[in-house]
Amino acid sequence: MSKINNLYTFLIQHDLLKHLDTLSSSLKFLNSTSKGFSKQQWYELTQQHIGEAKYLASPLFSILVEMDCLMTEEEKLYFVTEILEVKLNELKSFLVLNEELTLKDDSKLLWNVDYHLRSLLSTDLKSEFNDLTSYFKDIISSAQNRVILCAPYFSIAGILVLQNAINVALKNNKNMHLMFIIDAEDQITNQIFIQKIHEYIPLSNFSLYLPTEKVEDSLRFHSKFLLVDGIKGYLGSANFSKRATKGQFELGVKISPKDCEHLEILVEKWIELNYLTKLK
Repeated sequence: MSKINNLYTFLIQHDLLKHLDTLSSSLKFLNSTSKGFSKQQWYELTQQHIGEAKYLASPLFSILVEMDCLMTEEEKLYFVTEILEVKLNELKSFLVLNEELTLKDDSKLLWNVDYHLRSLLSTDLKSEFNDLTSYFKDIISSAQNRVILCAPYFSIAGILVLQNAINVALKNNKNMHLMFIIDAEDQITNQIFIQKIHEYIPLSNFSLYLPTEKVEDSLRFHSKFLLVDGIKGYLGSANFSKRATKGQFELGVKISPKDCEHLEILVEKWIELNYLTKLK
């Protein structure tokens, strides 16, 4: 199972889970049409679907060789083995199970609530909720590739609550990137956040996006959500401020992997359509 985990981690890190069928079919196709194939043939075939195929071919093929899914002759020609189908089916089963478990767990609402108020509630009722800030920390610390945070309001104090989780993610992958979508640029806490966030997160590891224009001077992006690697997420009432993460009553839900994927695509579409502008 550890070898499957290596493949799973690699696919997550490089946002390739959505291309799993492409990976499988491309390898089988090359195997059926030639007496061995090269990494170059693979990435030439797949680069239209997988933009980074040229750079991912070597580490991917190494993992597949370790799993006995590919055989190689002096690292020049590769051949698909029967084990490829078995291992990819194992991975698909793992993904289905993981999603089912995630969805099952999603039945619990996320909350932040004053400790005194919480102590007045029955144990049965309290057990139906998970701590919101703890969930933020858990999924951010697991990030391998990208974290997207969207809210009208951010504060440095709020990010400091999440600082340790961010540091864990950066330690696991020094190229992990945080994307902040911020509205209300003229709001004082947001101004301070924009001016000072580089003191807490390296400049190369974050970017700031603002609405390109306002609608009658009102908030354009009023949503509050968090996405991690396109597979874990939160949607709810909390801004990323100290008040929201420290006892103010907030309520939210976990987002399923499929919904996370769709929401991440929507964010990318906002940028493509110039609804969001990167702050330089």
